[in-house]
Amino acid sequence: MKKELFKKIRKYHEFIKERSEMEDNSDLPIPELFDSNDEYAGLCVQAQDTQDDIDKLLIEFKDRLIDGLTPLEFKELDFFLKSSDLGFDQNIEQYQQFRFLIFKEEEKRNLKKVKRLRLLRNVDVRTSYLYNEAIRCYTNSAFNASCVLCRAIAENIIKVKSNEPYGKPRDLLKKIRNSKLTRLYSEIAKKANRILHHPNEKTKEEDALKAVVLLQDFISESTVVRALN
Repeated sequence: MKKELFKKIRKYHEFIKERSEMEDNSDLPIPELFDSNDEYAGLCVQAQDTQDDIDKLLIEFKDRLIDGLTPLEFKELDFFLKSSDLGFDQNIEQYQQFRFLIFKEEEKRNLKKVKRLRLLRNVDVRTSYLYNEAIRCYTNSAFNASCVLCRAIAENIIKVKSNEPYGKPRDLLKKIRNSKLTRLYSEIAKKANRILHHPNEKTKEEDALKAVVLLQDFISESTVVRALN
């Protein structure tokens, strides 16, 4: 744990040094530099991610002594213990600014991937609206919500196509008799079920993106299925 902590601290300093050099060599204010320079924005994101990792590791050390530290390590650890208290008395404004800029960068990166997720077939207004909400959750990094919403949208389509407002989705799919819809629903529901039944389930960006892509296919396939009478 100690080795991992100081490895992260060294990495953090490397990111900060590179970031500072770019700031010194630019006449732009930080927000403009962030928006116009992808390399700088990436460094900011990596530095903050590393800082978050350090804060998590410090929780393990904060209330107990660490034997065998060098004077430099004590100094490093003292700095990060103080900055991880989340008070940031003198730097709170800059910290908040960086967090906001990082959120903007993540949203911008996610939006680039969304372009290929537009529906290729005409669908009803309700489904189209809910699908766009699932995409919005994804672009705003609400990955859990995106996955769960994808399952809910698929289940609503199943009820419409089976002409059954109630019943278990898997039973209703047997009535529809479309193997592709059944397979796609199983994939969509798999991750959403884990999120709903396991509070500590971790959801990554790739999980949400996969759910939206699967839902896109599910919606497209459902448009060729006639609703049952």
